[in-house]
Amino acid sequence: MDEFGIYSRDDQGRPSPDPALFQRISAIKYGKGLAFASGFEGIFVPNGMTVEGKGTISAGTLSLAPDSALVLPPVKVSSGSASYSLDLSPDSSRSVTLRLQWGSDTAPAMDIPAAADGGEIRFKAAAGGQSLVVSGLGDRAITIAADSSGTGSLAVRVVNPASARTPIILLRAFAVRDK
Repeated sequence: MDEFGIYSRDDQGRPSPDPALFQRISAIKYGKGLAFASGFEGIFVPNGMTVEGKGTISAGTLSLAPDSALVLPPVKVSSGSASYSLDLSPDSSRSVTLRLQWGSDTAPAMDIPAAADGGEIRFKAAAGGQSLVVSGLGDRAITIAADSSGTGSLAVRVVNPASARTPIILLRAFAVRDK
């Protein structure tokens, strides 16, 4: 880190430490390709993200209780691809379910189990004509049917299943559109 500061408001005017530090650093690194980034530095769920169920932000982490989910901002992948990264705390559960939905809210969702490798869950989604191909989550690529809505956006929910015994503790979440 090469920045130190005291901030008093987030982008919605609420009292908060600087909630966009990781986002600014990521924007320098990835430029216009950055779709979203959060290091959960603030005290509120970042803009564009929502928590379903019970989630708590504290000390630069977002903890998701069992039967809860973090909804990430939709990322347009109608042409090209996007790479996602979820960094987990050492105290976190290592297994999540990724609920992927390509297109509108009425498009079918696909649940994909994912396990952290070295504290990270990484995957790539690439538009391929009439389908979306998701790779990096195991030995095989997963294909999702064509987006009939024409939006070309991928919605991702990071789900801690109801059967989980421990929380998912996220340190960072970001996505980068690839050229």
